[in-house]
Amino acid sequence: MVELDPTWMIPLSLPIRVLCIRRWTDDIEIVAMTTALAARCPTCHEVSRRIHSHYRRKLGHLPIGNQRVSLVLHTRRFFCDRPGCTCGIFTERVAGLMEPYSRRTVFVDELLEMMACLVGGRTGAKAAQHLRLGNWSRDTLLRLVRHRPAETPSTPRVLGVDDWAKRKGQTYGTILCDLETHRVVDLLADRESQTLADWLSTHTGVEVICRDRAGAYAEGARLGAPQAQQVADRFHLLMNLRDAVERYLEKYRAQLTVQVAKATRPSSPRLSKGNPGESVPLTSFNRSYEVAEPLVQSQIRQHQEAKRNLRRTRYQQAHDLRDQGLSLRSICTIMKATRRTLKRYLDAEHFPEHARRGAKLKPFNDYLRQRWEAGVRNAHQLHIEIQARGYAGSYLEVTRWVQPWRAEELPAIQTASALPPPQSVLTVTETRSPRQVSYWFVLPPDRLTVEQADQFQQILTAQPQLVQLHTLAGSFRTLLLTHVSSSTNSLQTWIDAASHANQPELKGFAQGLLRDSQAVQAAITTTYSSGQVEGQVNRLKLIKRMMYGRGKLDLLRKRVMFSLA
Repeated sequence: MVELDPTWMIPLSLPIRVLCIRRWTDDIEIVAMTTALAARCPTCHEVSRRIHSHYRRKLGHLPIGNQRVSLVLHTRRFFCDRPGCTCGIFTERVAGLMEPYSRRTVFVDELLEMMACLVGGRTGAKAAQHLRLGNWSRDTLLRLVRHRPAETPSTPRVLGVDDWAKRKGQTYGTILCDLETHRVVDLLADRESQTLADWLSTHTGVEVICRDRAGAYAEGARLGAPQAQQVADRFHLLMNLRDAVERYLEKYRAQLTVQVAKATRPSSPRLSKGNPGESVPLTSFNRSYEVAEPLVQSQIRQHQEAKRNLRRTRYQQAHDLRDQGLSLRSICTIMKATRRTLKRYLDAEHFPEHARRGAKLKPFNDYLRQRWEAGVRNAHQLHIEIQARGYAGSYLEVTRWVQPWRAEELPAIQTASALPPPQSVLTVTETRSPRQVSYWFVLPPDRLTVEQADQFQQILTAQPQLVQLHTLAGSFRTLLLTHVSSSTNSLQTWIDAASHANQPELKGFAQGLLRDSQAVQAAITTTYSSGQVEGQVNRLKLIKRMMYGRGKLDLLRKRVMFSLA
């Protein structure tokens, strides 16, 4: 044991006098005593000077280097002489050094709180042990976070509102951010309009509310802060437009085809070692093929037909319910189907058949058979050749199609001289999905790659009915991103043009803009945006996943609102 100079490690403002510092092999002990002449009763707050007894408390303290530090404090118990006080004897409190019944100093508590807020309970406990702060459990660290006084930031002037998923697709909450200080203000338990209205009514002073297109947030902002200006988020407006474009393009899914140039590689047919033109038996191939046992095709067809009949029945039921005058939401509730599925059923004039396996290859069966007998046994080469003739299926379908032929032991494979020379570049026809093409409608032209711009132009040239849609989408994008100071006439002109277009999906989008015209106009004329709220939602998701999704709302609120500033 070595005694050190006892003149440091304890703040001078505390009523503590360091007696000595002892250094052991594994840790350091700071021996100190209290110097106050009296103590105040924690129950009746009466000052007492009559000492009952002395005792020692051992507290965990901040480490020095890689050694643990303990504070051994000699303190006292006092009598409470006030008549009627239920606390006859009480221990001496040292404010600013330790909490009642605590085994750590407040300096260690603050450090553990910060570690738990930043990295979580389990990881924070491991880090505290590694940093020689003591062996504290993860529950202890989380309890410190929960007991941490709640931060009460000032009421924001510009408020950002968005939802976040507690369990995706099931339960959601609301996140509120101060768009001027870039900090989270609060987390709400749900995304109901009344919850937001109650919060706004208790936090007066909000002047601007940036939100998405959710009707609940618009209603909550109107009820809780009628004087505040509502601003619709520009990103969500563009995404709403893209959704409308995608729904319209679903009607032309089969027509969204483009011509794409693809480089081919020459095939490597297996040739005989004999004279040119000599046939090679299948058993002489270097690669062997195992043919699976034939499946019970009748049972598979019966199962497929039963599923098809069920889809047809639901398709007819959806049309019957619409003919009865029911809304799409009511039909979704009755049939227990998603809105997207029913929308596809109701928009289709005929029952939408599923593509059968191999159905796309039937028109090319004769050509494939001819090439197979000509000696082309490479499925990749066959796939490239029929792609040049309009096949839009996958390479896997070709391999399945020719699999039975490999078991028939065809008589021969002709020599390479009988094969036509492979082309270096082939032009194939490919189909683009409505979702992919819908992004091309709303993105600025300079954001498209050369290949995307070329394919988009091919689609517009082949489908003239989409040109008007492209013009309207482009004009709305320009109107939204230019921040025109007087946009009332421009917005109304666009809404009128979209309403008179022969496109029901775009007309519905325009009617939604008309109902929320003030917020949309504010999005065009001001620079406010809730983009940073999306960033806070991503941060919230990271914290949720660090807690494996098991953190309750109170703990999640403390960790999200924690700031080192």
